[in-house]
Amino acid sequence: LEAVIWTDVVQSFILTAGGLLILGTIVWKLPGGIGQLFSTAVADGKLLFGEAGTDGRIHAIPWGVSLTRKTFVMLLAVGVIQWLTDYVTNQEVVQRYCAAKSPKDASRAMWICCWSCVPTWGYFMLVGTGLYVFYKAFPDPSAAEMLTGVRKAAIAIVAMGDDASSHLFKFFQEDEIERVVREIALLGAVPP
Repeated sequence: LEAVIWTDVVQSFILTAGGLLILGTIVWKLPGGIGQLFSTAVADGKLLFGEAGTDGRIHAIPWGVSLTRKTFVMLLAVGVIQWLTDYVTNQEVVQRYCAAKSPKDASRAMWICCWSCVPTWGYFMLVGTGLYVFYKAFPDPSAAEMLTGVRKAAIAIVAMGDDASSHLFKFFQEDEIERVVREIALLGAVPP
């Protein structure tokens, strides 16, 4: 079980580093850098808690409580309930807490995980927003077809799910990240 836990730690670092590489590549390639990323995201409503309206634009959801429509409070309640359910019913998670040396260590591990979930979620939402801004600044027919569902990414989706954002994420990795790695390698290989 200890090997499984350390594998999770290594995977977490790799996932975070991969996200940083992607976000860094996006900011580096955008003509306006991080400012362009945020100005476009704000202008297009990508930083709102909202949903698409009948006009195709993103509209903010209300804050109140309602059982008949989406509200921020209800989405938060459902999210917390689903998240807590995972922490008490998922065998993999429960095994990790049982492997702790003491209940205090298990509690500390759970709180570390709890407090790291929100920034991690926000960080990867920012990566997704960055992909949106990147392909808005540099339109690509293949990316547009993936987002509209006309076609899937050239490579079969192995472990990333089968939604449009997963296809676009994989497409960006294949198309842009490989190019950046080649450029960096060339810069290192060419003497000044």
